[in-house]
Amino acid sequence: MTSNQVIRLQHVITGASNLDQIVDDVARTVALFRAQAFPSGFGFDAFEIDDVINYFCSEDHYNLSLRKVRGQGVLYGTIHASLRRQFFNDLPLQARIDVVLPKLRHFNIDVHLRDFVGMRSRVPILDVEDIGMGHSVYRLSTAHGEVVVKQEDVPNQQFYMEFQRALGYPWFRSQHYVGKRTWELTDYLGPTNLNDVLVNNGVSDWDGLIDQLARHAAMGDVLGREDRHFENYVVRGNSILPVDTSMLFGDGNEQWSERYIAGGLYEICVLSQFVEDEGLFSHYFSRFQFSYMAQCRMLTQSTNAILRLIAEFFDEDRDLSYRCSYVRQRLENKDYPILQFHRYRSGMEEMMRRRVIRMAIQRMVLAEPEVLDRSPILKMYYLADQGRVSTLFLLELHRQQVEDALETNGIILVQDRVEMESLARRVTQLDWGKFS
Repeated sequence: MTSNQVIRLQHVITGASNLDQIVDDVARTVALFRAQAFPSGFGFDAFEIDDVINYFCSEDHYNLSLRKVRGQGVLYGTIHASLRRQFFNDLPLQARIDVVLPKLRHFNIDVHLRDFVGMRSRVPILDVEDIGMGHSVYRLSTAHGEVVVKQEDVPNQQFYMEFQRALGYPWFRSQHYVGKRTWELTDYLGPTNLNDVLVNNGVSDWDGLIDQLARHAAMGDVLGREDRHFENYVVRGNSILPVDTSMLFGDGNEQWSERYIAGGLYEICVLSQFVEDEGLFSHYFSRFQFSYMAQCRMLTQSTNAILRLIAEFFDEDRDLSYRCSYVRQRLENKDYPILQFHRYRSGMEEMMRRRVIRMAIQRMVLAEPEVLDRSPILKMYYLADQGRVSTLFLLELHRQQVEDALETNGIILVQDRVEMESLARRVTQLDWGKFS
């Protein structure tokens, strides 16, 4: 790190007793990230030291975001998110506050924070942590509670919580603010998401979890909620709460549902936990299906109340509202749940085949780790699936590259292909026509 970079840090981080240690930590994390990045031109670059220093020192640089190309199916892993957060979270307490306070003031978030906690006077920040994945999302600790601050374009999160509350389901405070930019302030729900629980075999009540996931799947389908992966459900006690629900009323959402299911990421994909036990697999599928259909019936019965809530929240004419039309089309189509389950079936068949490919890649990496150095696309999928219950999300965008890499490295064996079709058959043998 240059002397100019150190001088810039000194102007911002006034409370640090050991600036040299901060400098060393940044350089070390840059090196760690570089080892997990990809070759030039792949679409996912490592951080440079200047990227981090500029973020620390610029009040108008709110997000430290992963340096990946958007819209081309380039995926990141939990290791990338962890290292990105580490740049900020490894700072000493006072240094973290020194970095974030100018950003909060520059964007008037401090004013929004006062409103959110119900104070007219300044709200002191006692601690701050970056809890985001691909970009910065801050958990602010104050004397009045813990608050999450996220840059967000639309007020859909707040709407979704009002929707949950109106249906009598668990909810949390979420408030959308418009200023220099648009922001979402919400209650902090804790550090544990559903992916964490599934990966660590921490489910104690499968019946309750299946019922909740089925209800959320039905609500998500009807409202066009995208990005419903397991990391976007926070576990609190016996309840799961949906977060990051900004993507609603999405045109073509049904097709995206099939892609997410093929990638092992949507609610029904939890059933893959039981695929080795055909009895349990069938039992929990029936339970999921029953709860999904029951939720659809309840939503249909509440059509007028839901449309009124949408029109009032978004201040729209109910008869002219795209959102109301979107939801009405789904609630008034008695065949909609059946059509969705056809998509679910197709997605799950593909998910089972990808499950075998994922395991084969893991097997190869254990035997020959250098395979990841030879094949960036295999490295991307290996890291993207590591520590997750996912299965090669968006493989359809990279299929030929992946198939070439699998063949070149001799990764898929004859028994793997047999297993793919065996697991896919277990999906087709479920009672998909049983609707009650």
